[in-house]
Parts: sequence; C-alpha cells; structure tokens
Amino acid sequence: MIHIGKLTKKKKILLISIISLSLIVLICISYASITGHMNVSGVSVNRKSNWKISFNNLQEVELNGTAQEVSAPTIKNSVELSDYLVTLTNPSDSVTYTFDVVNDGDYDAVVSEINIPTPECRGAGEEALSDASKVCNHLTYTLTDTEGNEIDTTYTLPSKATKTLKLKLIYNSDTPVSDYPKDDVAISNLGISILYVQADNAKTNEDGSTPYMPTYSIGDTVTINSETYYVIAESDSTQDYVTLLKAEPLTVEEVNTYGGVGTEDNHVNKNASSSQGTAYNQNGYGGMAYYSSETCGYPYVDGVKQSIDISGCESENATSYNKSDIKYVVDAWATDKFTSTDLKEVDGYKARLVQKEELRSQFYPSCSESATFCSKESTTPSWLYNSKYLYWTMTQWNNASSSVWRVFDVGLRGRSVYDVDGYAAVRPVINLYKSKL
Repeated sequence: MIHIGKLTKKKKILLISIISLSLIVLICISYASITGHMNVSGVSVNRKSNWKISFNNLQEVELNGTAQEVSAPTIKNSVELSDYLVTLTNPSDSVTYTFDVVNDGDYDAVVSEINIPTPECRGAGEEALSDASKVCNHLTYTLTDTEGNEIDTTYTLPSKATKTLKLKLIYNSDTPVSDYPKDDVAISNLGISILYVQADNAKTNEDGSTPYMPTYSIGDTVTINSETYYVIAESDSTQDYVTLLKAEPLTVEEVNTYGGVGTEDNHVNKNASSSQGTAYNQNGYGGMAYYSSETCGYPYVDGVKQSIDISGCESENATSYNKSDIKYVVDAWATDKFTSTDLKEVDGYKARLVQKEELRSQFYPSCSESATFCSKESTTPSWLYNSKYLYWTMTQWNNASSSVWRVFDVGLRGRSVYDVDGYAAVRPVINLYKSKL
C-alpha cells in the first residue's frame, strides 16, 4: 500500500496509486511451458525462430477533467509498466495510458490468461469503511485495444505484428455527491498481468474468418515417431498444412521393403529382362534408378551396376515421376508411416520427391532459373545435402528427355537416367496437416 495524502472535503481530491502492469510471455502447448521445443504425443517441433513479445512506445498520459499525473510510469525490461501515481479530483475524471504490445518473434501468439483485478479501496478516517466502499463502487478499470475491444483470451497477436492498447481508470461520472469520500482513500490491487502463449490450431484468427494454425519457417524441424523432417516452405497461420523434407533418405532395407523386393511385384532396380533387383547401397541408404522398369531396363541387378540396351525405351517415360518406380516406393512408404487423414493432397501429391525449383529459389538464390548446374552457396543449409549420398528430385533436367535433377553435396545437377551410375537415394517430401502436430 502506498500512503495517499489527506483528502479534504473542500478539495475532494482522490489520489490513486496504480501498481504496475506486467506482461508474461511464455511459449506453451497443452499444459507444458516450453522455450522453442514442443513434445506432445510422439510429435516434436524444434524451431530455430525467436519468441519475443514486449511493451513499447509508451505515450504521454491522456488526462480527462481535472485528473493529474503525479508520477509517470516507465517501461522496465520491455515487459512491465512501472508504478505510477495519478490524482482524480471529480467524477468524470479519467487517466489513460496508451502503449504497444509488439510481437517481434516468429510465432503467432494468443492471450492465454489475463488478470484484471477488482480495485481495492481503503479509507483512512473515521468513516474509513464507508469511504472505501463509496469510492470502489464508482471506479471503472479497463484494458482495451484502440477500437475499444476488451483484451481477453481470444485476442491474438500475429508474428511481426503490433497492437496498441489503452489502460484506463475512470472515476465514474454518475457518482452522486452523497458517495464522495469524507477522508483519504487509497486504491490498490490494480496490477494487471497478461500471459501470451504460442497460438495453436484450437484458436481462430482475430477476425474469425479461418481456422487458426501455427506458423512454420524454413529450417524448423519436426520429429514424428522418432523420424526427423525439415520444413522446406514457409507456412503461415492461414495454411492448414506444412511441407516437410525427410531428414535422411530411405535406407537400403526400406527401399527394398517398400519396393517389393522378394515379391512378384518388385519395383526396385529390375533389369530389362525383369530379373529381380535390390537397392544399391549408398553408405546404408538405398539407391534406385529413376525411370519405369515397364519400358526400360535398370542399370543394376542385385545392386551390381550393369550396362543396358536402351533401344526401344519410351523417352517420355524416362523422366516421368508419375510413371517411375520411385513413386511406387514413396507412396508405399507414406501409406505405411501415415494414415489417410495425416497428409494433405497438394498439386496431386500427399507424398513426393522434392522439386528442383523449390530448392533453387530458396537455397540456391544466385542460380538462374535456366542454369544447367546450381553450385552450393554459403547460405545453403547443411541439412539439404550430404557427402554420403545424392538424391533424386522429381524434376526433368532442362527439358532433356532422359535427364533428371539430383542433389549432390556440391549443388544441383542433372544426370541422365540411362547412365551406368544413374542412381540416387529416395528422400521423400510430405504435406502434413498441422492438426497432427
């Protein structure tokens, strides 16, 4: 309690002490507070992004009537408005502080809890209890945005957004003379706390127009059932899915399993006479030839490189992902790992290989769209490539009927699918619904 100077009947002065407005900013999901890492039901997300919400731009006090500011607040540690003191003399007097709440982080935020307490009054004279009751019955204390909307647990603050708020204390104009205090009255319990948490997909956008979804940035990692994936496309709060690249290609065992090796429906590296094939071993990762075994032979038999006769092959099938046995393997893998409702079909695919253009535009920005080779750049993330393997894209190389782009540890390069070493690993891409995270 801060001591308030004596109020005389003649002056009718009421001194109000406002005890700090504080901002609590946490990232949390369900009931767990976290700092950039979530782990819920076998799914984890690790984001390189920042979480930063703060107060800023505290403006000059707005006084109404005969209200006076005795001492002004300041912003402390970016998350607290310090104690301040004002004087309200007559009904209709009010004091308003305007300030910004800024979300400089990469996560959309929502108010999870807000505590705007009921002011407490304490009289000092012979009629202390009566004076206290009279004053507190005629105070209005609010925290709103500039449109007058009260801040509650539906209030969102998108990433990189700023909201202007108004903290206002009013000595109500309808206060009758009979309810004026006869002596000093001190007012306390005015501290407001706001808890911002990371917005989850149970929320809605501020205008209520679309389901609210968390945002994801390129390079964020998601772990599903012990397998890690990288976000390869920005995904804002209006998008209900996120596009993920598997952190590592399928292993030799996985390619053989999902390709049907050992069955009559083998799709892995058969030769022209349909002899049974197996995945080529790239340091434990399963290498596959690209084109369709239904029209052309593969350069491997039981993992051994072979020379092939490509005469009679239908060149339009050679670089077609939809006709390739790689698509068969990717689809079989996705069906095993996910349910039909986990993945969203985008441009005809729930699971696929990465496309050359989405790599070039994001990770090889100095490479022109018409280039025949894209060199690795200083900004190319290390999780995109590995010296232990190279892997296929699903994109034809510069309109060549027999070549497809592949990812090497030195950059992007096209390669003929008919080459004797025309193999590469299989690194799937999925479109995962955010509701599954």
